[in-house]
Amino acid sequence: MGLEIKKYSSILLGIGIGVLYGIVSQFMIRQESLKGLLGIMSVGFIFILPLALGAITIYFSPSNVQNSWLMRIFMPWVTSVLCLFFAIVVGWEGTICLIILSPIYLFMSSVGGVIAGLLLNTIKQTKPAFFSLGFLLLLPFGVSSIESRFPPNGERRTVLTEILVYSQPSVVWKNIIRVPKITENQDGFFYKMGFPKPVEANLSSEGIGGIRDARFERGLYFTETVTVWENEKKIGFIIQSHPESTPIKTLDTHVVPGGEYFDALYGEYEIVPVNENQIKLKLLSQYRLSTKFNFYAAIWSDFLMRDIQSNILRVIKSRCE
Repeated sequence: MGLEIKKYSSILLGIGIGVLYGIVSQFMIRQESLKGLLGIMSVGFIFILPLALGAITIYFSPSNVQNSWLMRIFMPWVTSVLCLFFAIVVGWEGTICLIILSPIYLFMSSVGGVIAGLLLNTIKQTKPAFFSLGFLLLLPFGVSSIESRFPPNGERRTVLTEILVYSQPSVVWKNIIRVPKITENQDGFFYKMGFPKPVEANLSSEGIGGIRDARFERGLYFTETVTVWENEKKIGFIIQSHPESTPIKTLDTHVVPGGEYFDALYGEYEIVPVNENQIKLKLLSQYRLSTKFNFYAAIWSDFLMRDIQSNILRVIKSRCE
């Protein structure tokens, strides 16, 4: 019994030290005094920090764990999940950011666990192994501080969704230029994660120059100025976000439209007749993405925009049919 307790306490030691390192690191990068040097939205803390979490978990685990490929890959997941869960509990991150971060945290922590296992097998002397681990633990801070010298990559991205509607162009047109209060069921992945659902869209006047007021739940809204107007064919509008008016608890700060990392720029509906009883309704959106890791963030931001647009098209389709 004593051996079993000792065995499990040794395993928990690696996880515990890893979680402590993760919490302290997250606390440090959120300090106002370090904002110019370190940043949460950086390669250092999105990709390298979980790698260090995996390494420290395996480094402080018993030898049977260090030598097991299965444990090297999957045991760091426990540390990563606990760190992310802690960030949710204390309000450092929201559910949407948790979903976005989870895949990369799990993958990179496994990479860190494998590196630590191989390192400990290769280097038998404690001192060199310790210095190698120390390098990994300092790496997130080093990478992030180097990144802080370079501005994020601003990228304009376009997402297009479409749906077939059994109706007339005139009927569809009336339902896209203005959207009366939505009472229909709205289903989407990000809505389940807490993203505000659209409520209604009002139009001040028809034609170019008209102002469309698009309202979402929990105080999120957009001002849309019409720049394209082809009656019963196409409407396009420039989108202005209002991050300063968005209540703090509406969205994670990292995904607020108009914020440092993301903004909606342009929207466009197009009606394309298929036959006398059916049309194809297209919805195009353009948005800005500004992170140090657009190659990964774009996967989720495109998914988010496509999810929102598909929901809106389904609502319009049900109303027109």
